[in-house]
Amino acid sequence: MAEKEIVLEINNLHKSYGNTLILDNISLKVYKGEVFGFIGSNGIGKSTTIKCISSIIPFDGGEIKIANHDIKKEERKAKFNFGLTNDESSSYTLMSAKEYLSFIASIFKVKKGVFTERYNYYMNEFDLKKDENKLIKDYSRGMKQKVSIIAALIHEPKLWILDEPLVGLDINMADLLIKEIINFKNRGNSVFLTSHNIDVVEKICDRVVFLNHTKLSRVYDSNDFSNPSFSLIDEFRRLNDLSK
Repeated sequence: MAEKEIVLEINNLHKSYGNTLILDNISLKVYKGEVFGFIGSNGIGKSTTIKCISSIIPFDGGEIKIANHDIKKEERKAKFNFGLTNDESSSYTLMSAKEYLSFIASIFKVKKGVFTERYNYYMNEFDLKKDENKLIKDYSRGMKQKVSIIAALIHEPKLWILDEPLVGLDINMADLLIKEIINFKNRGNSVFLTSHNIDVVEKICDRVVFLNHTKLSRVYDSNDFSNPSFSLIDEFRRLNDLSK
């Protein structure tokens, strides 16, 4: 059997803020074609981990590779292989959606024909086509979030990183986002997801790990999910109780 392709690899990641230890030598692997859930309580270090993965903040020790590119040694190549969506939309609000997404595509050297095809697909899918020439500053919060999602996907990265993407979304938008996560996975790509919505995590993730007081739990997978007596919520509570 051929070895699974590793899209995200974290080895012995260590991060502190001053004297406060946040991540204590954590290690994990995300494989091609899977949705990997990374969950835990508020303030436990999930967003810090994502900021380290995406090179937003430096880390104190360890190694992070995206599509086999070291985020410190080959930052540009690593960044070409992931897209990031978090709970706060980020874009140049004095551009229209069309201008902004064209700009993002140019950064990632997406060919014009490929961009046009992807742009039209996503703008129609997220019901933004009729507003494509409006300035983003005049968009609603939900519309801005849609633009951020498209910007993360326009170059078809190997890894889509989502940090609490369901926060503040209405039911229709949340359903659409879940659909796109599944579509993205089915195209052979990988997703690294944090969310407080345990029901969604259990529904769409192939594997899940808990971050709990600087350490990772064991990895839970389909063998656990198929057990009728297993519940991620119960496991989350059990791990919290053990750490008290």
